[in-house]
Amino acid sequence: MGHYTRKLWLRCWLVVLGAIAIATAAAAVPTVLQIGIPTIDLDRGSVPGTVQSPTAIAYHPDLNQYYGANGGNTSYDGFTWGASGG
Repeated sequence: MGHYTRKLWLRCWLVVLGAIAIATAAAAVPTVLQIGIPTIDLDRGSVPGTVQSPTAIAYHPDLNQYYGANGGNTSYDGFTWGASGG
């Protein structure tokens, strides 16, 4: 008793760091609004001959653009919006 190896100390520190990481992650839960507040409108307009079935929206921060797609068929159009939507 009383003799600790480097491996034991390392394991103890890893346990402590793991506990801190778990506690920090648990405290970092985002707040979800009960009623969403729309800040931008991504209008797809009307696309003739296609069923309006939006499946994906993505944002590219470097280009400051939004991208959207209709699902169900490879011939359906994709969409691009600027930073202000519309």
